[in-house]
Amino acid sequence: MEKYFNILLLYLSWLASVVTKKAFLWGFPPSIGVEISSHCNLSCPECATGSGNLNREKGFMEPGTFRKIVDELKPFLFNINLYFQGEPMLNPGFFDFAAIAGGIGMTLSTNGHFITENSAAKLINSGIRKIIIPLDGMDQDTYGRYRLGGDIERVKEGIRILSEAKKNAHSGLTLEIQFLVNKYNYHQIDKARRFALSSGFRFRLKSMQIISGDYEKWLPPGNEFKRFRRYVKRNGKYVSGLTPENRCLRLWMNPVITWDGKVLPCCFDKSGEFSFGKLGEESFTRIWKGEKSMSFRNRFLSHRSGIKICMNCTTGLKNVSV
Repeated sequence: MEKYFNILLLYLSWLASVVTKKAFLWGFPPSIGVEISSHCNLSCPECATGSGNLNREKGFMEPGTFRKIVDELKPFLFNINLYFQGEPMLNPGFFDFAAIAGGIGMTLSTNGHFITENSAAKLINSGIRKIIIPLDGMDQDTYGRYRLGGDIERVKEGIRILSEAKKNAHSGLTLEIQFLVNKYNYHQIDKARRFALSSGFRFRLKSMQIISGDYEKWLPPGNEFKRFRRYVKRNGKYVSGLTPENRCLRLWMNPVITWDGKVLPCCFDKSGEFSFGKLGEESFTRIWKGEKSMSFRNRFLSHRSGIKICMNCTTGLKNVSV
C-alpha cells in the first residue's frame, strides 16, 4: 500500500508543478536505473559508450553501493533497470546485484554475448522479471553495421539457450528482442519478428538516437518508415522532431544512478552533466530533494528547450516509435 500511496503523491506533485510552473516533489521514485557497468564489449557508433563519447570515467558498481541504494529505496520501488551505459553482465559480481534486490522487480538489457547454459540458468532463477536483447539484423553484415564487434551467431545462440531455459523451468520471465530500425536493416524487420516470436520473445521496433550528426547514414526511408525517424529536416538541417512540452514525468519518477553513485535526472543524461549529487557523500533522500535537483526541475518547467538533454529526449515525440 505504501508504494501505491507514494506514486499517488509523486503524481500529484508533478501535476501541481506543471500547473504552477514551480517544482514540487512529494515522494520517492518508484523506478530507477542503475548502471552496474559502464564498460562494453561492443563499439556501437551512436552509443555514448561505444563511440568513446561518454565523457566520464568508466567502471563497475560495487555491490555494497547497490545495497545502500536498495536499503534506502526498497519501500518505494516497483522496478530497477539493471542497465544504463555499458554491458551489465561484464560486472564480475553481476549476479550479486540481482540477489541484493530480491523482491523488487528487475529489468535487464544485455547485448546477449554472455548468455551461456550456466548464466541462463542463473538468470532464470535470479528474480529478474524481464530481459531485453537487441538484435538489429538477421545476418552478420546487417547486424554488424551498428553492433560493431558483435557476433550475431553468438547472440542467436544465447537467445536459443535462454528460451530453452525458460521453457524447461516453466518460468514467467518476460523476454524481449528490440530492433533499432535503420537504413541498413529495415528490410529484415519481418524476418526478425518471426525469429523473435518463434523463440518465445516479444518483439519491439525502436527508433535510433543519432549523436554523431550523421543522419543520412542511419535514418530509414522517410515515408513508409517515418515513425522510426526521430529527426526531421528543416532549412537543410536535421533537427529533433520533438514537440517540446514542459511536462515530463521522468524527472519525478525515473532517476538513474551511475556506477560511481552519481544521481542523474534521467536516462538521457549519458555523461552525467546534470548530476544532482553523489551517493556516499549524501543520502539519496538529500540528493533527490536537494537544491540541485529542485533547481533542475524548475529550470525544466520554465524553459525545457534550453536544456540539451531534454531536447534529445523522446518524451513529446508524436507518432514516433521510441
